[in-house]
Amino acid sequence: MARNNDFYDNYFSYGIDPRRRRIFLDESIDEVSIGRLIQSLYVMKDESTDRPIEIVISSFGGCEYEMFAAYDVIRSLHNVTIKTIAVGKVMSAAPLILAAGDERYCYPTTQFMVHESAYEMLERHNNAKVTVAHFEDLTKIWAEKMAERTALSAKQWLNLTERTGRDKYFGAKQALKYELVDGIIMPDGKIYRGE
Repeated sequence: MARNNDFYDNYFSYGIDPRRRRIFLDESIDEVSIGRLIQSLYVMKDESTDRPIEIVISSFGGCEYEMFAAYDVIRSLHNVTIKTIAVGKVMSAAPLILAAGDERYCYPTTQFMVHESAYEMLERHNNAKVTVAHFEDLTKIWAEKMAERTALSAKQWLNLTERTGRDKYFGAKQALKYELVDGIIMPDGKIYRGE
């Protein structure tokens, strides 16, 4: 029996709860965390069960390439429901991963933040122009994907991030209004879906 518990404890130490079909994305969005997320999704998808897979997200964000990888995999999985649940903070690259879920929820005090692409440049002038154009394209793709999954258009998402050039913060009720989430999980366990 201890061997079985060790097996599950080992997974849980990496943010994976296979018994409850739950994955915790509670760190930076990078190759390691998203690689683990994708592997876990494929393993859980192949299990013969009709229970949904939950991804619990609490992240300051990270790499855009990994954000798109997670989004594409989540959206491509069929015959399984993916629930994404925002806890605490869902910022930068994390909101698109949240948006990818078939069912999307947050808690009342969850904080969200979106912004245009961020990058550091220590390059020659001509390379810098190519890099800027590439990240402008990534921002447009991000806005299009957000528009596919929410009530705002791509132009509205771009306006939120590019108009001021600053980070755009918002709370749970605004996320519900934008239809980034389908409901807010209240302290009594009920789901608030708006007025």
